Amino acid sequence: MITVALLAILLMVGVPSMADWVRNSRIRTIANTLQDTLRTAQAEAVARSRQTVFVFTDSPPATAPASVAAKAGGKYWAVYAMPAMTDSSESMQLLTGGNVSDLGAGVTITGAAALCFSSNGRLTAGAATGLSASCAVPSGTPPLQSFTVTQTGADRPLRVTVGLSGQVRMCDPARNIANSPDGCTS
Repeated sequence: MITVALLAILLMVGVPSMADWVRNSRIRTIANTLQDTLRTAQAEAVARSRQTVFVFTDSPPATAPASVAAKAGGKYWAVYAMPAMTDSSESMQLLTGGNVSDLGAGVTITGAAALCFSSNGRLTAGAATGLSASCAVPSGTPPLQSFTVTQTGADRPLRVTVGLSGQVRMCDPARNIANSPDGCTS
């Protein structure tokens, strides 16, 4: 009886911390995937020598879409290579895509609906042909475009930032970069 009682007490103490661990793990998975996808979009822009667009949407990514309705915090993400300015017969091409809820149910991402990378890998502004969103160049000091990844009940949100030069970085908003290498800028 004593053994069973002690086991029950240990389980009661361990279950809440295990639930926190699972929520924080989902946030980390989504933030890592977002960071990797943004880096892929940037690398593809340089490799293809054309603009690429990272976009959130509520529709599954299509290989030959007529248009993509960008939506901040959408359920899906996609990276498209835009057509060359000199070739009007070309259409945008799906490079990669995914479903946010497949990686972490209940996780929310707040931030821009779309980010555009120029052919030299830097963030660029303007409308992308075939996308119902325009990309903005970040402002502020330092100029960063950021995505915050959270989940209700989790104690450790994460942020993925993209600098004007295209630098992609994941950080912890609860920490300051002046005191911690994984902290965010103020």
